Amino acid sequence: EVGTGQPDSCWIQHNPRNSCVYTTNNNGGDSISSFNLDGAALELVKSEAATLNTPLDMDIHPDNRFLYALSTGHNDGTGQPRIYVYEMGCDCALREVQAIAHGLETEEMRIENDGVLFGVVGLGLR
Repeated sequence: EVGTGQPDSCWIQHNPRNSCVYTTNNNGGDSISSFNLDGAALELVKSEAATLNTPLDMDIHPDNRFLYALSTGHNDGTGQPRIYVYEMGCDCALREVQAIAHGLETEEMRIENDGVLFGVVGLGLR
C-alpha cells in the first residue's frame, strides 16, 4: 500500500511509455500525484506533481505524451472549469503546457441556465 499524503485520491491513469501512474486528489487535495511502477512495486514520486482546483477526471492522450485533467474550479471562487494539459516526463514529472477554459460554462452560468451546480463532470479522449 502506497499513500499519496492527500485527502482523497480518485481517478487513476497508467502510462506504459514512462511506467508512471497518476492519481487525481480532490476534496481538499487539489492536485495530481505521480508514482513510478516497477513490476509490481509502486513508489510515490511526488505527492503534488501538479496543483489544480478540484480535479475530477483525467485521461492520457493515445500517444502517451500528454495527460489531460479536468478541474471544476469549484473551490477557487471562480467556478470556471478548465482542462489542463501536462507533458509527462520520463521521471513521472508533469509540466503544464496549456489550460483551456474557453467554451466551458462556469458554475454560475450552469445554475442560471439549467439549475445544475457542476457543469463539467467528465473527460474522454479519442
